[in-house]
Amino acid sequence: MAGRRHPPTITEIGEVLAGARPGRTSRDELTVYKSTGHAVEDAAAANLVYRRALASGTGTTIPI
Repeated sequence: MAGRRHPPTITEIGEVLAGARPGRTSRDELTVYKSTGHAVEDAAAANLVYRRALASGTGTTIPI
């Protein structure tokens, strides 16, 4: 990822979903999503995050 100072700390979303690498391990860690330009992948990632947030009762609803 261009501009990252510590490339070994980069984990792709597919690695987390496959269980090959951990995602966040605490609330203090920050997740940055870098779109790859493939709309279907972006939509799938957004859907996954949305469903997990609903299931766990986390997140903030923003009125439209």
